Amino acid sequence: MYKKMLLASFLIIAIAGTACAETVFEKTFGEFGAENFSVDSPNSTACTFVDFSFPQDQNVFAKENYPILSLDAGFSPVASEAAKIDVNLNGIPISETGATGFKCESQNCWSRIWLGKQYLGAGSNRLNICLHSSSTTTKISLSNASKIGLYKTAQFGKNYPFKTADYFTTTAEKEEVVIGDTDKITVTLHNAGSGPADIELKYARPIAEEKKAFVFIEGKAYAQGTIEPNGDIKIEYIIKPRVLGPITLPPAAVYYSNEFGEQEVIFSSQATIKVREPEKKVDAFIGKEKEINQLGQAVPLTLNVTSRGKDKLYNLEVSIETPPEINILGQKTRTIESIAPGETVKLNFEATASQGGTFDIGCRLVYSDLNFTEVKCENSKLVFEQPGIGIEIIAAIILVIIGIAVYVYIMKSK
Repeated sequence: MYKKMLLASFLIIAIAGTACAETVFEKTFGEFGAENFSVDSPNSTACTFVDFSFPQDQNVFAKENYPILSLDAGFSPVASEAAKIDVNLNGIPISETGATGFKCESQNCWSRIWLGKQYLGAGSNRLNICLHSSSTTTKISLSNASKIGLYKTAQFGKNYPFKTADYFTTTAEKEEVVIGDTDKITVTLHNAGSGPADIELKYARPIAEEKKAFVFIEGKAYAQGTIEPNGDIKIEYIIKPRVLGPITLPPAAVYYSNEFGEQEVIFSSQATIKVREPEKKVDAFIGKEKEINQLGQAVPLTLNVTSRGKDKLYNLEVSIETPPEINILGQKTRTIESIAPGETVKLNFEATASQGGTFDIGCRLVYSDLNFTEVKCENSKLVFEQPGIGIEIIAAIILVIIGIAVYVYIMKSK
């Protein structure tokens, strides 16, 4: 289902560049002496052959030359899936194309078939072509306007049936990540052919976001321009996985015009990222300057969060938990974007009390990337007392009393 959605999403976008191929040699079946050929009855097979050769001054085996067969055919009254045309080259099957696999305009349909050089001879070659009608496609006509040619053209691997390497790839910098971490994705398109091509390259962002497997963070997810022979076009972007388990990234797509000016779209390879839970070992405790505090004072508190695991942790929401009598000044909840193994993050808070007493102060750490998995720290005691009479005031009162007593004694002595 996912693949069908992906294909549908791309195929409805009609984008193409300019055809940039060079025709080295091209000749029709008629020029090779072949006549028009057809089968004209339901569920029947008829075969014909075409002998052909390439000119000696155009080396078909040169690396820069790509031999391509263009079949020009008609299907009536309709092109059905059961009807097909198969092709042998020098006795070797090279193609079997259903009628619905041909590209059609009006009544004219064609199919482009890359010819493997390993199947070609240096001199004369023979194509055996068989037409297979069906109950709904009762007539198939093969036109002698079909042609064989040599072309200098772009080659991306995906559009070349004899590739020895994958020239259109999507790769992840890290094959395994901890949830909350990011990963860099690189899409590379290499032109292994002999001709340039104007292309538009993009990754399947709408499908990716619909799947909600990851979120696009930043980077370049689109490129447009001319890719020269042996050249590369690359895009890089950063994603953040949203779910645990393996994530298969959607492929990128490249849109271009082939050597015949026809719109084409091909897809890159796909990369898979394994997203796992981190080793969640976190210690947290609340530090305070003193145990007993006076009511009405703002008491400094320090929440110490230490990671004891082997993995870097991301997106921890940390909050102080207090009874109703305790008020935290400022933000009660903070976010630690990341904390490395062995690292301690200190968060400073201030607390006041509405009445005196002994209160339990706690904290809660929430892993927001792990469906709100949480950790709590041990409660800490915080004591608030009514302010008493200070020793300086007591001393002053005593001095006043002594002064009064001395004064009374002196007055009585007179």
